[in-house]
Amino acid sequence: MKDNIIKFFPFLPFDYIAVEEYLSQMLEQGYRLKWIRGNFAGFEKNAGKNIRYVADPYAVSSILNFRRFSKTRLDSYTENGWYFTGKARGCYVFQSDSDETERPNLDDNLKTKIIDSQLNFAAISFALIVFVFWKCLSSPAVVYAILLTNIYIILAAGLLFLAAYDIFYIFFLARQKARIGTANEDFSVKGAIKRGKINAFKNSVLLVLIIVAFILEIIKTPQAVVFALIPLSVIAAGTIIIKFVSKNIKEQLGKYLLPIVSVIALAFLLILPSAINGLKNLSAAPSAEKYAESPLPLLHVSDISASSLETSSVKENISILGENILYSETSGNGVRAFTNYSSMRNEFFAECIFNYLYKQAPVDYGEEFKLISINGYDTYALEKSRIYLTKIGKTVFLFNITGMPDNTDLSGIIGDLILTAPEIPDDGITQNGVVPIFGR
Repeated sequence: MKDNIIKFFPFLPFDYIAVEEYLSQMLEQGYRLKWIRGNFAGFEKNAGKNIRYVADPYAVSSILNFRRFSKTRLDSYTENGWYFTGKARGCYVFQSDSDETERPNLDDNLKTKIIDSQLNFAAISFALIVFVFWKCLSSPAVVYAILLTNIYIILAAGLLFLAAYDIFYIFFLARQKARIGTANEDFSVKGAIKRGKINAFKNSVLLVLIIVAFILEIIKTPQAVVFALIPLSVIAAGTIIIKFVSKNIKEQLGKYLLPIVSVIALAFLLILPSAINGLKNLSAAPSAEKYAESPLPLLHVSDISASSLETSSVKENISILGENILYSETSGNGVRAFTNYSSMRNEFFAECIFNYLYKQAPVDYGEEFKLISINGYDTYALEKSRIYLTKIGKTVFLFNITGMPDNTDLSGIIGDLILTAPEIPDDGITQNGVVPIFGR
C-alpha cells in the first residue's frame, strides 16, 4: 500500500453528495484526502483515524458569491471542529477526526441553487463572448490583426469553443435540474465522475490550444524558447533544491536556507539580462536584404528612380492563415517605395485584408479611392497620395510611392508588379483565355 496516491477528481459542484461518498470510499481503502488541485486530488495513508467529510458548495450557490466562502460560514466550521482540506470548482471540503463534531445542515434546495447559478454564469459567459466577437468582426482593423497573428487566431478559436461549450452546458444543466426530486436523479459516484468529465474535457481543449499557440511561436522563432527557458530553469532548479533541503535537513534548515536562496537569486539576476537581451535581438525586424532581390511583387526604388538605394526596412506578419510583408525602400534623393503585400490561405481571408485597407487608407490620407483599370485589373487609387490597392484571388497589394514629380505616370510600373503576382499565369491570362478582374 502506497503512502501517497493521486486520483482523478472531476466532480461538478452540484454533485457534492457524491464527493462525500467518494471520499468515504477512499477512507475504506485506507486513504484520507490531502489536497485538491483542479481535476486531481492527493490522498495519504490514513493512520487509523475516524475521518468524516463535509462538501459544501455554498461558494457557487449564487453568482453573487463570486466563488468565495464567507468568513462567517468558514468560522462556523472551524469553531465546530471542522478544518478546511481543499476545494474543487468552488465546492469546499472540510474534514474532522472527532465523532463528536456536529455535522452542519446544508440547505435542502442547495443543488437547485447551484445549478441556477451555473446556468446564469454560462448564459452571461455566452453573451459576453458573442458581444466580443460582434465587436471584433465589425472592425476591419481587428479582423486584419487576428488573421495575421497566430496568438489572436488561437484566442479566437478558444472563444468560439467556449461559446459552443456554454450552449451545451446550458442544456446539460437544464436537464440535470429537471431530474431533481425524480427517480432519474443520480447520486452515484460513477455518474458524478462521468458528468465531471465534461468540465475536464473543456479544460483539456483549452490546454491543447495553449500548447498549439506555443508550438506555433516555436516554429517562428525556435531560439526564443531557449532564452525564455534559461531563467525558468534556474527557478525550477532552485525550487527543487529548496524542497530537498527543507525535507532532509529539517534541524539545520535556518542555517542553510538563506545562503541557498541567496545563491539562486544571484544566479537568476546574472542570467536574466542575457536572456532578455537574446529575446530582444530575436524580436528585431528581419533583414530587408533577402527581399531586395525577391521574386515577390514588391515595389523597389530602382523600379521608379535612377537614384541609389539608401535605406530599406521590412516587417513580417506570418500566421497559419496567411502572410503579410510590409516592405519599404528610400533613395538618396527622397523617393520612397512602399509595399503592403498579403498572401492568404483563401479568398475570404484576402477579402478581409482588402476591406481593412480599402476603409483605412482614405481615413489616413484624407482622400477617397478612385476605381481605375491597370492591365485589365480593377485597381483602387488615391491619386494625390500615390496609393494603389488591388486584390487578385488570394493576394492583396497596396503600393505607395512618394517623392516623385506629380506628373509621373506610375500605372505601367504598378501594372508590371501586378502581373508578377503568384496567382497570375506567366502569359497573364487564365486557362480559358480571360483575364480575371477582381474588384469591389
